[in-house]
Amino acid sequence: MREVEMEKLDVKMLETLKTDLSGVSADYMEIGLDAILDDGLLKDIPIVNSIISLYKTGVNVRERFLIKKLLVFLTSLSNTTIENRLEFIRKHEKESAKIGEELIVLLDRLDHVNKPEYVAKLFKHYLNEEISLIVYQRLCQIIDRCFIEDLRFLKENAGSEIVTGIEALGLANNGLAVRASFDGGSFDEVNYNPNTDYKINELAKLLIRYAL
Repeated sequence: MREVEMEKLDVKMLETLKTDLSGVSADYMEIGLDAILDDGLLKDIPIVNSIISLYKTGVNVRERFLIKKLLVFLTSLSNTTIENRLEFIRKHEKESAKIGEELIVLLDRLDHVNKPEYVAKLFKHYLNEEISLIVYQRLCQIIDRCFIEDLRFLKENAGSEIVTGIEALGLANNGLAVRASFDGGSFDEVNYNPNTDYKINELAKLLIRYAL
C-alpha cells in the first residue's frame, strides 16, 4: 500500500458517511471494477473519487481488492439514512476521524470480499446505538480473524447450540465456541477429532444477531 496516496482515504471515508448513499447498489458489483472507475460511476461519493485518482496512477492487486471491499461496504450501508449518519457523526465528533481511519484499516485487512458486508451490518447497529463501541470493535476483530467458511458455517447453524466438524474447531479457536465433550480431541486442525462437540457461546450469538 502506498502510504502517501492512501493516507487521506480515512478522511474521505468520513466525508462519504455524510453523503447520500441511496444510489449505491449491489448492481455495481456486477458491472465490474474497470467499468465503474473508467465510466465515472459513483463519482459523487468522495472516497470513490479518491480511489479513481489512485486507480489512474496504476494500482496493484491489494489496492484493487480494497476498492472492491469498499464498494461492498458502501452498498451494504446504502439503506441507512443520511440523517442517521450525520447525527452519529455529530455525537462522535471528537473521535470521528479515528472512526474513519479504523474503517479503512479494517477493510484493507479483510481477506474476503464478503466480509465488508458483515462489518457494514455491525456498523449499522453501532450507528443506531444498538451495540456499544466495545462490542462493535470486538466483533469486527473476530470477523477479521475468522476464516470465511467458518463464519458461513456459524450463520447456517444459527439455531444450533452444539456443532461439530473442522468449522466448529475454527470457531472455538477464534473464541466463538467451547468444547462440550471431552473425548481427547485436539484444538490442532491437523489432529482434531471430527466428532468433538463444541458449544456456541454468547459472543457467537452476538455475531449472528448483529453481523451474519
